[in-house]
Amino acid sequence: MATWRGPLEGLDQRSNTLLAQVVALIKDAGTGGVTDRAHGLHAEIEAAGLPFLHRFMELALAFHHAVRGEEPAVAATIGRPRALTASGDFAYYMASLPLPGPSAIR
Repeated sequence: MATWRGPLEGLDQRSNTLLAQVVALIKDAGTGGVTDRAHGLHAEIEAAGLPFLHRFMELALAFHHAVRGEEPAVAATIGRPRALTASGDFAYYMASLPLPGPSAIR
């Protein structure tokens, strides 16, 4: 009897696994240990060669700092997703801050 092989068989699911860990950071925003977990996740994202996930992790950190009322940390964190995107709009959009100038996002 032949074994059925689904369309995702053999695909590397590291991206989905790491993204699920980012979502867990968002779920746990405001609690202890989120910053340390984010640093570990940063290393895992680097090792996996999936740099696009960094922007989501940084946004999770910004949310965490916002929940805790850590305004200086929010400001510092917003700079990182800005650097990870071509226009920088991503960070301001997700942090609900006014853009410093016109945006290409529609």
